[in-house]
Amino acid sequence: MPLPSNPSDLERDAAGLANAEFVTANCFIRRAALLRVGGFDERFEMAWREDSDLHFNLIEAGYSIVKTPTAVVVHPLRHMAFAAGIGMQRKMVYDVLLYRKHPVLYRERIRTGPPWFYLVVSFLLALTVLSALAGNHDLALVSLILWSLLTLRFFLKRMTHSAMTARNALELMLTSIVIPPLAIFWRVVGIARYGAGFP
Repeated sequence: MPLPSNPSDLERDAAGLANAEFVTANCFIRRAALLRVGGFDERFEMAWREDSDLHFNLIEAGYSIVKTPTAVVVHPLRHMAFAAGIGMQRKMVYDVLLYRKHPVLYRERIRTGPPWFYLVVSFLLALTVLSALAGNHDLALVSLILWSLLTLRFFLKRMTHSAMTARNALELMLTSIVIPPLAIFWRVVGIARYGAGFP
């Protein structure tokens, strides 16, 4: 996935697909194997984690995955709207489904534990709002300061290897504020839908 000379954080993140362990954008599967594992699970309604689910199904069925370095696909980055990362958080619903189906492989190959940073940041934001509403302004101020510091750290970390443009900086500031609570919200939606633990 070729990157532009001055990539945004979102473009750099998307280009990580080039290093993925298994991607359906560039793989060949024998028909008999695909039928044996039941093909794609159509509950994955977005282009997210459906390839990991197929990959894990193949592994669990005892199939070998063999890399062929000469099979190269050029997958250009598509244009992404401003703050597109906000809408992408809905995909976290499918992390829950994948975790429910393959808890061991999910922990081994996707995420070793819950997203603690997002959980802490979201908790501090909720604590700030609830404390302010309850009239506990000291607690609201402390939690607001902690939330602000962690959010700033998140923003600066994302900016480090990203395009140094005003548009990208504005986008990263906005998404650094919104993404953690949204990511947690959509995980909770997934848990309610699929009855799984917290991925």
